[in-house]
Amino acid sequence: MRNITTIVLHCTATKPDHDVEISHVREWHVKGNGWRDVGYHWLIKLDGTLQKGRPFSLVGAGVKGHNANSIHVVYVGGLDDDGVPADTMNDDQVATWYQLATSLVRIIGPMDLKGHNDFTDDKACPSFKVAEKFPQLVEWCESGEGNTPRFQPKQRQPAPVVSRQYCQRCNRRVRR
Repeated sequence: MRNITTIVLHCTATKPDHDVEISHVREWHVKGNGWRDVGYHWLIKLDGTLQKGRPFSLVGAGVKGHNANSIHVVYVGGLDDDGVPADTMNDDQVATWYQLATSLVRIIGPMDLKGHNDFTDDKACPSFKVAEKFPQLVEWCESGEGNTPRFQPKQRQPAPVVSRQYCQRCNRRVRR
């Protein structure tokens, strides 16, 4: 087994409404970059579904010079509607990210949690700083001790209740 010390998060650099499969990323990497396989070990789809990429036992191709001891995970997104780098990771993706990162630490042991942009100033990927967005997860992954951090989605405010109005003559609902 490889000596894995780091989990690196990436983004597909796609707009929020563009869902991507691991097969698409594999095609980009094989046909576009000339690699033998997809560079990432896992992909997190827009709905939070986790798809397997490169076999876990093989060295990934995500950060030049830092692949031998790392696992690479990519989430679908990373660009806003105008194509500008932006944090588009939704609650379903975050929940899967927490589950995957904590599972890997339980199996392998404590690891660093980084974003691609922590290794180079030339990349925006994953379009946010991992340590700023996930401070508790980063801290837990480095120690692997104590209770596993769990993602708590923000509570959405219920829609305001709008009273319905009815026509006094025919008792049909009046729409505004």
